[in-house]
Amino acid sequence: MSHTRTRRSVGQPSREPFFWARLYGSRLSWPVTLLVLRTPLSANAVSVISIAVGAAGGACFVASSPGWNIAAVALILLSWILDCVDGEVARVRGTASLDGEFIDASRHQIVPPAIFAGLALGAHVRHPDLLWVLALGFSSAVLSTRFVGGMIDQLVLVGVRRGLAAGTKLGPGPAEMSAPKGRCRVVGFARLFTPLFVDFNILHVLIAVVIADTAGVRAGRWTPLDILHIAYGAAFPIAKLGSMAVAWRRGVSGRVREVLRKQEDAPAKRGTPTK
Repeated sequence: MSHTRTRRSVGQPSREPFFWARLYGSRLSWPVTLLVLRTPLSANAVSVISIAVGAAGGACFVASSPGWNIAAVALILLSWILDCVDGEVARVRGTASLDGEFIDASRHQIVPPAIFAGLALGAHVRHPDLLWVLALGFSSAVLSTRFVGGMIDQLVLVGVRRGLAAGTKLGPGPAEMSAPKGRCRVVGFARLFTPLFVDFNILHVLIAVVIADTAGVRAGRWTPLDILHIAYGAAFPIAKLGSMAVAWRRGVSGRVREVLRKQEDAPAKRGTPTK
């Protein structure tokens, strides 16, 4: 028992801040991790399986039937659990590597777009006459990639560079005054949607919608999956635009002030005598 507890403290060194992440990352993933540790499967192999299972889950939505929708949710849940398992296996065995980080990051490039592409094709099966439904879904698939997230990170860096340049030329005061003022409606509106795009929140929304779909809930010709698909397709551009605005505002204002403050404090700390 103590040996298992020690391995768990190595495999799960930190506590997840969110309840659902603790549920999947701590309670459901660890029994699977113990099973994998008894096999020759590597952490990288688990990552690849996680990607394949998640993509298969997205593909199940194309069949557009209650049974396949349930299978889709089950596979996506398993993929999420395996995404936790690979890191736990790597930490326990001491095999963490940059290659593993790359494979693990690839999951977030593949699985969310596969889910939204599957939802789009499933909606197209139910409504072949409405091409805008298909287009909306593939827009969600593109916007759900980490490539778009990388663009947001680039905006932060550009904002920091410009803010630091202004701070260097004009001093901290004018740099702070040049930060955006007031409230941005797009930013505020986007924050309402942003939590829905976190991996495990997407999963929970899918679970609720698939339960409603299996129960036969309908709104005219639209199924719950259709409504979810359209809602995400409409909200994604708003959320991503809002995230870019948040990134820009933080890059220009808050993070710049933090960097300037550290630069001001650094000489004082270096000059403080140590005992």
